[in-house]
Amino acid sequence: MFSRIKVDDLSRLDDIHLIPLYPLCDITPEEITRQAPNWAEQIKSAPELTVDERKNLLSFLGGAISHRIKTTTEEVISKLFGGFTMEDTPIVQQIVKRVEKRVEKRMEKRGIEKIQQLLLKLVAARFGAVPDEIRQKIQAINNTENLERIATLLLTIQSMDELKDLVN
Repeated sequence: MFSRIKVDDLSRLDDIHLIPLYPLCDITPEEITRQAPNWAEQIKSAPELTVDERKNLLSFLGGAISHRIKTTTEEVISKLFGGFTMEDTPIVQQIVKRVEKRVEKRMEKRGIEKIQQLLLKLVAARFGAVPDEIRQKIQAINNTENLERIATLLLTIQSMDELKDLVN
């Protein structure tokens, strides 16, 4: 839809909030690259906008540019926008937090898996072959503290039956 709209038509509406839509209009990538610094400056110098509104509009403008010019990087946008970095925007900060949480969960899961493997090796070293029932119960424990407690108590238990009670 926007590709049929001319930038001039949209700019005549004289609403600073519409600038991020300009790259989606009937305009070439070369013209987007040429005009981007002007658009960014209009947003950055608009007295009616708060700092957060400026950041959000610049982030939205950067997103629209990267949608139209697939090879655009954050460095290119930063250069076009005169040093603005998208990492300072609330939107990107939310994305970063989500990614950090995912990475944290993956790292925690890997840590738990390593502890489970080590615990199974310790059980095998102490008692010989690990019965499937105990192996499955140890692999089902997803709490680091419980796994560490079992590993510590493994030093004092005397039989596979005690271990079975411990993992239940």
